This record gives sequence, C-alpha cells and structure tokens, in this order.
Amino acid sequence: MNDELKGLYQIYRDYAKHEDNLVNWRLSWNLAAQGLLLAAFGLTIQKLFDACESNSPVGFKLGLLKILVLALPVVGFLISTSSALGVLAASLALKELQRKWREDIGAQFRAADAGAWGQLPGLTGGGSPSAHALGMIPAFTLPWIFSLVWFFLFFPGLAAICNCPGH
Repeated sequence: MNDELKGLYQIYRDYAKHEDNLVNWRLSWNLAAQGLLLAAFGLTIQKLFDACESNSPVGFKLGLLKILVLALPVVGFLISTSSALGVLAASLALKELQRKWREDIGAQFRAADAGAWGQLPGLTGGGSPSAHALGMIPAFTLPWIFSLVWFFLFFPGLAAICNCPGH
C-alpha cells in the first residue's frame, strides 16, 4: 500500500478521532452538569414548598429560593442547548472531513491504485455511514431532551413562586 495514502489516512483518521473526542467531552460535561442541576432544582423547589407552607421564613431566604427556582432551569437549558450545538458543530466537521476524504483524496488515489484504496476502512463507523449515523443518535438527542425538560420545569417553578405567600 502506498505510504502517502497511509499517511493521509492516519491524518484524516486522527482528525476524526479528535472530533469524536469533542462530542464525548461535550456530552460528558453536559450529563454531569444536568445531574447536578436537576438535584439542586429538586432540593430548591422542596425548600421553597416547605418555606411557603410554613409561612414563617420571609425575606432573603425566600427570595433566594425563588431566584434559584427560576435560574436553575434557565442555566440547565442554556448548558444543554450549547452542548447540542457543539455536537452539531463536530458532526458537521466530520461530514466535511468524510467528504474531503472520499472526493478529494479518494479521487486521487482510486485512479492511481484502486486496490490500495479499497483496503482502507472508512474514517468513521467502520466505513458504514448508517453505523455512524445510528451511533450519533444519543449525542444529538440527549442534549435536546434535557433542554425540553428544563423548559417544562421552568413553568411549574414559576407557578410555585406565584402561589407562595409573601410573593
């Protein structure tokens, strides 16, 4: 097999690994952040309900709880949405990399040595576009699911604040 082709394949494959690592890091940080934020939201809303039922704590503590009940969903939504956009950016970079590999590099080497070209696997998904696409489903869907969860948690939090005495 042509050494130049092997070298180019390694460069392109390393870049694909880099983009895959970016997706992994973005998802890992998002999932960690979402877990912490959801736990904080659950504790905060419970404390708000307790404070509203007892009618005794007023002022700073109640005000802080109200702010947190609204701020946590907003922060969770923004983190998850930015993670989704980062995954989309990495996916677009991978598509462009695969296009360049197939069209630009592939055209050059298929003409010169079709046998050597056929020995190389695809850059992602073991050469199967559908395997790569199926593997990316969680990366695309999980951040948007969390964004929807936060969107829908914002409104019950707002209702809890509006129904709390001392509002």
